Amino acid sequence: MNREPEIFNLALTTKDTEYSQVIPDGIVKLQISSRLMGTLKIAYVEGETATKYITIPAGSSGKYMAEFELNGKTLYIQSDTDNDVAEIEVWK
Repeated sequence: MNREPEIFNLALTTKDTEYSQVIPDGIVKLQISSRLMGTLKIAYVEGETATKYITIPAGSSGKYMAEFELNGKTLYIQSDTDNDVAEIEVWK
């Protein structure tokens, strides 16, 4: 089976501000990381990047997810670094 990758570069312009990215349908794998190596907070519910989130630590290679049910869902992301970019790679 030939998997097709897709890349999203989500601009996180202002630190400690929540941004969102919709995950397309049909995704089987996802990798997310910070371009500027900032700390990322990831939530699955709007507004929870300040209260109920997972952390991708600064300098980390990111977070990898596989065999999950995020199809058509939205990720909510914030960075502790101004002008960061959340690099999100997905595979169908």
